[in-house]
Amino acid sequence: MNGNNMLLPTRLPAGQKLVHTKWSYAIKYDTEGNIIKRKARLVAQGFRQLFGVNFDETYAPVTTMDTLRLVLALSAQLGLTVHQMDVETTFLNAELDGEMYIKPPLGIEVPEKSNCFRLMKALYELKQSPRQWFKDVDSHLKQSNFKSLPNDPCLYYRQYQGTLNLISLCVDDSVIAGTSDAVESVKAIIC
Repeated sequence: MNGNNMLLPTRLPAGQKLVHTKWSYAIKYDTEGNIIKRKARLVAQGFRQLFGVNFDETYAPVTTMDTLRLVLALSAQLGLTVHQMDVETTFLNAELDGEMYIKPPLGIEVPEKSNCFRLMKALYELKQSPRQWFKDVDSHLKQSNFKSLPNDPCLYYRQYQGTLNLISLCVDDSVIAGTSDAVESVKAIIC
């Protein structure tokens, strides 16, 4: 999964609505108050999206504390390695269903003969971004022989090199349990 080729310059097709965007700025500090990083992120103004026009579905399942306790208990009982992982730039990796067009924020020029950008991947603050991310990661995990439980779609399991491998997903955070090799293989699938 890869966030390349997110924006395609184009003309807004008839009947489509633009989603406005803006820049979100953040400054990261170390423990002594020194600036260590300045971040700028392009985000959608999702509050302007209209149901049935810019999105249809937003629901994305998340794991429960009971499921997380189950994963940790099974890991302790079976002697599995447990790794917590936060996927950076999560939503920028998710494929969008349907067409989405954005109005660029200040500072982004639209190429000549274009008046907007077609968004090829999800963007932070779009109402459907968490759902799109879940659908993508679910597809990748199932292609790697993971199965999810019918009563908890965020708990995945498989046999990997003779050992149980578990993943519990909560949007962009995951808890992975298995042998060290299995944990590394899962990290490669999710990232």
